Amino acid sequence: MLLPESEFDLSPLFPHWQAVKVKARKDTLWQGDWASTFGWLHRPLGFSRVPGEPLLDETFDRVLPTYVISGCNLLDFQARVHAGLVIGWVHKPVALTVERRYGKGRFVASTFRLFRDPPGADPTATVLLDSLLALAMAQGSAASRDREAIISEMVERARLPSSLPSR
Repeated sequence: MLLPESEFDLSPLFPHWQAVKVKARKDTLWQGDWASTFGWLHRPLGFSRVPGEPLLDETFDRVLPTYVISGCNLLDFQARVHAGLVIGWVHKPVALTVERRYGKGRFVASTFRLFRDPPGADPTATVLLDSLLALAMAQGSAASRDREAIISEMVERARLPSSLPSR
C-alpha cells in the first residue's frame, strides 16, 4: 500500500505510456479555489463501511488529499479507481485511490491524509485506512469482485419471495 506525501512517478507500476504520477493539488486546477471540484468515493463493496453518499462531504475534511494521482485512463476509472476528483462539469478527472495488479500481488495507492491526526483520533481516517488495507489484501481484481457481488445480489433477490400481489 502506498500513501504518498510527495510528488513522484508511478510508471514502474503502470504502463510507461500512461504517465501516471502523484501530483500536488496546490497551484493546479485541482486546488479547487476558483473552480468547483467534486471528490467522490465508490462506497459499495470495499468502502461500504464508510457512511454517506458518493460525494466527499465535511466528514472528510481532515483527510482531504493535498495530492492527486493523474494519468489514469478510462479503464482505470471503470475498474480500479475507488476515489477521485473532478473539476466543474466533470472535467480533468484524477484518482485519489487506485489499485492495480503487480506481479502476483497488487498495490493500492491513496493520497488521503490518513496520518494527519494520531491513530484513532479521526473516525473517517480510521475506517478509510482499514478499508484500504482490506482492499490491498482482497483476492481477485476490482472488476471481478464487483461482478461477483452483483451476481450474488441477483441470486439473493431471486431467492426472496416476490412482493408482487398474486391474481
